Amino acid sequence: MIIHCDSILEATKHVLANLGTNEKIIVVAAVYRQVRQVLSAVKMHQPTAESRGMVDHCSLDNILFYPIGDGSKIRGLRSRNIIVVNIDNQIPYTSLENILNGFMAISSDPQAAVKEHTK
Repeated sequence: MIIHCDSILEATKHVLANLGTNEKIIVVAAVYRQVRQVLSAVKMHQPTAESRGMVDHCSLDNILFYPIGDGSKIRGLRSRNIIVVNIDNQIPYTSLENILNGFMAISSDPQAAVKEHTK
């Protein structure tokens, strides 16, 4: 499921609603600053949540926060739940279609999917 958000506040509400579940969630935005703003807003509401900041992305429990940029460097992520922070439509629609549909196309654990399918 892809959820499109037009603001940091809207994205924060969706992240908080899914915090603590076992579902893997990817939050993408046009630039790193927007991703950090969502993470900071979530941490204001959940101060006990532990986050890790990396050079190109950050994470909080089961949630990954990635800047999507032009889409050339973001590959290999897998999740059925994606929250898109697209303020002022900064991310082109073609990038969203090409990249995010790929995130949802393949299981994060293909071997388990094959075993489940053969039962």
